[in-house]
Amino acid sequence: MTQETRGLCGAGSSYRRGLLIGLFAAVLTLIGDLLLGAVSLNGAEASRYRLLEYALRIPESRILAGGLLGVVGIAAECIGFYQIYLLIQRKSPRLSTLFRAGMLCYLAWGCCGVHLNCSVLMFLFKRISALNEEAALVIASDFQYHFLLPVYLLFMLGFMLMNLSQFIAFFQRKTPYPRYAAFFNIFIGILCSSLFVLLPGSSAFENGMLTSEISIGNLWMFLMLLLCCPKGSEEREESVR
Repeated sequence: MTQETRGLCGAGSSYRRGLLIGLFAAVLTLIGDLLLGAVSLNGAEASRYRLLEYALRIPESRILAGGLLGVVGIAAECIGFYQIYLLIQRKSPRLSTLFRAGMLCYLAWGCCGVHLNCSVLMFLFKRISALNEEAALVIASDFQYHFLLPVYLLFMLGFMLMNLSQFIAFFQRKTPYPRYAAFFNIFIGILCSSLFVLLPGSSAFENGMLTSEISIGNLWMFLMLLLCCPKGSEEREESVR
């Protein structure tokens, strides 16, 4: 039985397996993000170095676990992204090429370039601050602006390219999904989780949501693409059109 006859998300289809792996990976990444960022700063002085404030309030084991879980999760999310790339490629090679370029940037810069570097920054700051707080702040600031920020900008460039090309492909009906599936996008999940940041205070919940925005966006995307996956008959009807 071919994937076409059993449906896009039929039992055993590579597309469904890829999305399930992506969903599980997004959960792993979310746990890693929460380990790093679900920290209460209520009562603390306002600081632009939020990650450094987190580092002082959590144990080193939590920083290490959060960093490693995120690296594994972000890499595995790309298995799900690859299935979306193949889906778009069927009807739009140009958009799929843009999506793939963004996906490769996400894989290259997201794992060790952004997430793990954030963990390294927190770990070093915590260790050095125990010896010399002033030196720790100078070293952490230099690391953040000279290493982490440039990589983050490269990551965001690929991230935006991947998500915008996906939105356009789904909105233009370049996939078997209905047009509204364009909103099953990471950006929508980020937008929803960002609303919690508007709450007063700086609780562990709010900071956790802020740190986990992209993970929540991935959860939204993979879950909705699985739940609303077209049936076999709908796919055949779309191919006729």
